[in-house]
Amino acid sequence: MLIVGGMKHVSLGLLVALAGSAHADPPPRGPDFAAPVVPPRAVDRSLAASDGDATIAPTDEVMFATGSCALDGTAVVALDAIAMWMAEHPRFQLAIEGHGGASAAADAADLAARRAESVRVYLARRGVASDRLVVIVSPTPRSLVEVFASDRSPAEIARASIETRGAVAARWTERWSPHEEQPGLGAAIATRR
Repeated sequence: MLIVGGMKHVSLGLLVALAGSAHADPPPRGPDFAAPVVPPRAVDRSLAASDGDATIAPTDEVMFATGSCALDGTAVVALDAIAMWMAEHPRFQLAIEGHGGASAAADAADLAARRAESVRVYLARRGVASDRLVVIVSPTPRSLVEVFASDRSPAEIARASIETRGAVAARWTERWSPHEEQPGLGAAIATRR
């Protein structure tokens, strides 16, 4: 290295040399955002309670012990999160679909109803209005309650659950009047005694 005219020329020369080498290599290419990859839908759209383009949260499964309708600690945590979500989204209803487990058919429907009712009561105590909750009874051999939100009316949720999901009954309240729908019977308003 040749020093001419003192330190200023050495520093300036070093700076020019470093700047020239910095532009020698082109920067690496980043990811291509022009063609996004869309994952396939995981939900069978014919069974969806909502006809919207996006899945409506919350969706959850509340597990139960065989033959039981008691909520355990895991269920309470999930239901607390659902209650908070419902408070933040007042235009949605919540379907609570109870399943009866591996019991006999008559017992399965009763157990499914008790499981769904225990979830409904818990959510109502956490502040979710009864008019936003639809209890669906499905005596399938699963020891759980499925909970999902929908932007449909309670009557539409009930009808869709019976027609497409094989439910044997759906119950809800509308303007403080209890309603029930069963396959082949349609909707009925229960009278208070």
